[in-house]
Amino acid sequence: EVHLDVTLAPTDELPENYPGGGGTDFRPPFKRLRDEPQGERPALIVYLTDMYGTFPDKDPLGIPTIWLASCPAYAKFESLPQPTFGTMIEYDPLTDEDEDE
Repeated sequence: EVHLDVTLAPTDELPENYPGGGGTDFRPPFKRLRDEPQGERPALIVYLTDMYGTFPDKDPLGIPTIWLASCPAYAKFESLPQPTFGTMIEYDPLTDEDEDE
């Protein structure tokens, strides 16, 4: 199930809340894009994820994909599941704060 579907322009702010959680299946958005070809194709797909979920077997669309991985406290980044395509980048929201705040 897709919980959030947002199209952003380069100057748009990112959403502050990301609904969902648990039982992640990464395949439905790719299927939706493949099955609805009349829509505008994105230039980039970005997943904000802990990497625990079901990945497509292969790159289904050829659209650049970034897996922005937030590592759970009980795991190490190197031990997270690896995507079958795209680029995985480590993101720690707890260390990405401005130190002056």
